[in-house]
Amino acid sequence: MKEQPITDLINALQQLGTKVSCVEETGFPPMTIHIERLDVGKTSISGGTINVKGCGTDSIQGNVAFANVMEQMRATVTWASESITVTRDPNVGLTGVSFNCGKIPDASMDAGPMMI
Repeated sequence: MKEQPITDLINALQQLGTKVSCVEETGFPPMTIHIERLDVGKTSISGGTINVKGCGTDSIQGNVAFANVMEQMRATVTWASESITVTRDPNVGLTGVSFNCGKIPDASMDAGPMMI
């Protein structure tokens, strides 16, 4: 597997705003992928601002549904066609919500810690 070049995959992920780095040799697996949804959750918990490029009002990605949940929890979400900005004042607490993860099953594990 380490001998198969994945440069096209890496480039495509980076164009979508994902932070990707190769662990050993550039352009070949293994690689690490920094997933923005986790940062959205962390920002929603601790406060601050994060901008996620590559998904916005025109996107069908799970990040959009995840941002909707953060908005229900009292984070401020600013929507653009190609990005989502999530902000939370650290002095304003999050509100617990109930939501169906059927459309975002991969995000349910990210949302869980925010419900505690």
